[in-house]
Amino acid sequence: MKTAAFLIAGAAVVSADNPTTAVVNLLEELRIKTRTDGENELKAYNKFACWCENSSKRKTEQINDGKRTIEKLGNAILLGKGKAATAASEIEKATKKLK
Repeated sequence: MKTAAFLIAGAAVVSADNPTTAVVNLLEELRIKTRTDGENELKAYNKFACWCENSSKRKTEQINDGKRTIEKLGNAILLGKGKAATAASEIEKATKKLK
Protein backbone atom coordinates (compact mmCIF):
# COMPACT_ATOMS: atom_id res chain seq x y z
CA MET A 1 0.00 0.00 0.00
CA LYS A 2 2.83 2.35 0.82
CA THR A 3 4.49 1.49 -2.52
CA ALA A 4 1.32 2.35 -4.45
CA ALA A 5 0.99 5.65 -2.62
CA PHE A 6 4.63 6.45 -3.36
CA LEU A 7 4.13 5.72 -7.06
CA ILE A 8 1.05 7.91 -7.15
CA ALA A 9 2.97 10.69 -5.39
CA GLY A 10 5.85 10.24 -7.85
CA ALA A 11 3.48 10.54 -10.77
CA ALA A 12 2.14 13.76 -9.31
CA VAL A 13 5.68 15.23 -9.26
CA VAL A 14 6.04 14.56 -12.99
CA SER A 15 2.63 15.95 -13.95
CA ALA A 16 2.33 19.45 -15.40
CA ASP A 17 0.07 20.47 -12.53
CA ASN A 18 3.03 20.46 -10.17
CA PRO A 19 4.30 24.01 -9.47
CA THR A 20 7.92 22.86 -9.64
CA THR A 21 7.39 21.36 -13.07
CA ALA A 22 5.62 24.51 -14.21
CA VAL A 23 8.57 26.62 -13.05
CA VAL A 24 11.03 24.29 -14.75
CA ASN A 25 9.00 24.47 -17.96
CA LEU A 26 8.87 28.27 -17.79
CA LEU A 27 12.63 28.43 -17.21
CA GLU A 28 13.23 26.12 -20.16
CA GLU A 29 11.02 28.29 -22.38
CA LEU A 30 12.87 31.37 -21.14
CA ARG A 31 16.23 29.72 -21.91
CA ILE A 32 15.11 28.88 -25.45
CA LYS A 33 13.69 32.37 -26.01
CA THR A 34 16.84 34.00 -24.62
CA ARG A 35 19.06 31.87 -26.84
CA THR A 36 16.89 32.64 -29.90
CA ASP A 37 16.88 36.37 -29.10
CA GLY A 38 20.66 36.29 -28.67
CA GLU A 39 21.13 34.59 -32.04
CA ASN A 40 18.83 37.12 -33.72
CA GLU A 41 20.65 40.03 -32.09
CA LEU A 42 24.02 38.58 -33.15
CA LYS A 43 22.77 38.33 -36.75
CA ALA A 44 21.54 41.93 -36.62
CA TYR A 45 24.84 43.10 -35.11
CA ASN A 46 26.88 41.27 -37.75
CA LYS A 47 24.74 42.75 -40.50
CA PHE A 48 25.16 46.25 -39.04
CA ALA A 49 28.92 45.77 -38.54
CA CYS A 50 29.27 44.64 -42.15
CA TRP A 51 27.26 47.66 -43.31
CA CYS A 52 29.47 49.99 -41.23
CA GLU A 53 32.64 48.45 -42.63
CA ASN A 54 31.41 48.67 -46.23
CA SER A 55 30.13 52.21 -45.75
CA SER A 56 33.41 53.26 -44.17
CA LYS A 57 35.37 51.87 -47.12
CA ARG A 58 33.03 53.52 -49.60
CA LYS A 59 33.20 56.89 -47.82
CA THR A 60 37.00 56.70 -47.63
CA GLU A 61 37.16 56.05 -51.37
CA GLN A 62 34.77 58.93 -52.03
CA ILE A 63 36.84 61.28 -49.87
CA ASN A 64 40.05 60.26 -51.66
CA ASP A 65 38.33 60.73 -55.04
CA GLY A 66 37.17 64.16 -53.91
CA LYS A 67 40.69 65.14 -52.84
CA ARG A 68 42.06 64.06 -56.23
CA THR A 69 39.34 66.03 -57.99
CA ILE A 70 40.10 69.12 -55.90
CA GLU A 71 43.79 68.81 -56.80
CA LYS A 72 43.00 68.44 -60.53
CA LEU A 73 40.61 71.39 -60.47
CA GLY A 74 43.13 73.50 -58.56
CA ASN A 75 45.75 72.77 -61.22
CA ALA A 76 43.22 73.54 -63.98
CA ILE A 77 42.40 76.86 -62.29
CA LEU A 78 46.08 77.80 -62.07
CA LEU A 79 46.57 76.85 -65.73
CA GLY A 80 43.49 78.89 -66.67
CA LYS A 81 44.76 81.91 -64.71
CA GLY A 82 48.10 81.64 -66.52
CA LYS A 83 46.38 81.49 -69.90
CA ALA A 84 44.14 84.43 -68.93
CA ALA A 85 47.16 86.50 -67.87
CA THR A 86 48.98 85.64 -71.11
CA ALA A 87 45.88 86.52 -73.15
CA ALA A 88 45.47 89.81 -71.24
CA SER A 89 49.10 90.66 -71.94
CA GLU A 90 48.70 89.85 -75.63
CA ILE A 91 45.52 91.95 -75.78
CA GLU A 92 47.36 94.85 -74.18
CA LYS A 93 50.23 94.56 -76.69
CA ALA A 94 47.78 94.33 -79.60
CA THR A 95 45.89 97.38 -78.33
CA LYS A 96 49.13 99.41 -78.14
CA LYS A 97 50.03 98.38 -81.69
CA LEU A 98 46.60 99.50 -82.93
CA LYS A 99 47.03 102.95 -81.36
